[in-house]
Amino acid sequence: MNKIFKVIWNPATGSYSVASETAKSRGKKSGRSKLLISALVAGGLLSSSGALAQAGLDTGTGVTPAGHNNGTGWIAIGTDAEASTHTTTNGAATAVGYYSKALGMWSTALGAYSESNGNASLALGVKAQSNGDRSISMGASSSASINAGYSIAMGVFAFTDAEYAVALGNESKALGKYSLALGNASQASGESSIALGNTSEASEQNAIALGQGSIASKVNSIALGSNSSSAGENAIALGEGSAAGGSNSLAFGSQSRASGNDSVALGVGATAATDNSVAIGAGSTTDASNTVSVGNSTTKRKLLIWLPVP
Repeated sequence: MNKIFKVIWNPATGSYSVASETAKSRGKKSGRSKLLISALVAGGLLSSSGALAQAGLDTGTGVTPAGHNNGTGWIAIGTDAEASTHTTTNGAATAVGYYSKALGMWSTALGAYSESNGNASLALGVKAQSNGDRSISMGASSSASINAGYSIAMGVFAFTDAEYAVALGNESKALGKYSLALGNASQASGESSIALGNTSEASEQNAIALGQGSIASKVNSIALGSNSSSAGENAIALGEGSAAGGSNSLAFGSQSRASGNDSVALGVGATAATDNSVAIGAGSTTDASNTVSVGNSTTKRKLLIWLPVP
């Protein structure tokens, strides 16, 4: 008996093969149905994205200040967003966000209720405001005042109020020219003052407070260490809880105190409470001006002075 064979399509292997004449070919699936489904899906995506774009895009308006020409170089996106138009430079002012306002030349405001009123200023965050020329405010409710040109306020409620000031940290404040406040609730209010650490404060010119809760409150005063305090002019307090309260005083050591003018307290808990006095050693105290103490009323120490033998 003659056997007759034929060529059929094998979907399992994706190729043609030889089989008995009684075998049935399943054939290729039509690509037309696939094409139709793809077209429908793509069309649905395009139409839905268009609907989303139409629903999410709300153009703002251009604002031309009095005395200036109406320019075209501005971008305002968001409900009641406003961008300055008083220059013809492309992209001169950019406001993006609900009620955002970029009213300074070349300014940028990004975020709901953000405002950049200074020229070339940047406001980034909800209710961020940069009012000084070339100022930067970043963070919710951060602010650079109109006096704070070239300043940087970064952090929630961070604030600058003088030129070239820098405030970094939530609720930090840099209020003096060239001042730097770094840390949550830190404050540098003196010119060229520096406050580093949470709740640190440098309130006079050239004052430096370094450490959590440290305070430098007089001109050229320095407080280094957590909760240290320098309250005298040119005074230095170094150590946790140390305090230099007299003018030109020095307090070195944890909990040391130098409250007299031109006094020195050296050691843990040492206290120089009178003018021109020196307390050396842990717990040492002075009770009269122009004295040197190496102990206190209860702690006695020997002071050895070695002299050369002739």
